Amino acid sequence: MTLNTKQNKSTSGVPKRHKDREIARLRRDLVAERRHTAELERELASLKREQKENALATTDQPLRKLKQKAGGTHKEERLLDTANRRAARYRKNTYLLYLLESVRESLPVQLIKSFSKYFRRVKSVQTVVTIVLALAAVVTVAVISTTVLLFLFLGITLLILLALLIYLRAKHMNHVLEQAMTDRRIRILVPPRGPALNRGSFFIRNARAMACEDNVAVLIVSPYLFSNRGAGGRGGFFIARKEAEGLYIVRRHYFFVLRRKVLDALGGDVTAVY
Repeated sequence: MTLNTKQNKSTSGVPKRHKDREIARLRRDLVAERRHTAELERELASLKREQKENALATTDQPLRKLKQKAGGTHKEERLLDTANRRAARYRKNTYLLYLLESVRESLPVQLIKSFSKYFRRVKSVQTVVTIVLALAAVVTVAVISTTVLLFLFLGITLLILLALLIYLRAKHMNHVLEQAMTDRRIRILVPPRGPALNRGSFFIRNARAMACEDNVAVLIVSPYLFSNRGAGGRGGFFIARKEAEGLYIVRRHYFFVLRRKVLDALGGDVTAVY
């Protein structure tokens, strides 16, 4: 009877020791899992901090931001965007609005806007800029003298004479082009700077082919202010020049006058290709 009791105690102790070992193993696994979770949290916090620093670095450096923006699009998308912006500028009512829009979208102005946004975030820099602008205004007022005023007067006089010359030449050319384009389908081609106006280019061949169609007049808006490059015409021109039968090239400053005074009055079939 005594032997059986001892055997029962020994057999009942085996599951207890096994259970204790299982509990100990589970505790070790729990501790290891907590350590692994802590490591993952530290790694996640490090990644978030690095991402935030990269975002601040991109925002605080306008030149880098502009460079990334310029290089991040495909070539076709950039060409399409350039054409759309060029078309929007040529839809302005006056040449002055065209120039203002061009200046607003130019790279120096975009750089100035980016730097101004950057500097506005720093109050100390704003204070320095205010002081510098005030000093610059004082120096500018002090520098103005009779000689400067004389040069300003001469410049204004030249501008008035130039505007008068443009007006007289434009009035004459309006009459010439109105006769040439009456009862015709008008095609306006606005090429970008570059190889478009090179001799024998696809653009020039296409423009000449359009001009050879029946009842079609083609206008090329030159992207240059002084260059005489065109579609085969000879000699310099300040307002417009005849390149071939039914084909003319005009300066940008004259195009807006021509559109208001002649093209809008003629109406009809007018197509613009930018």
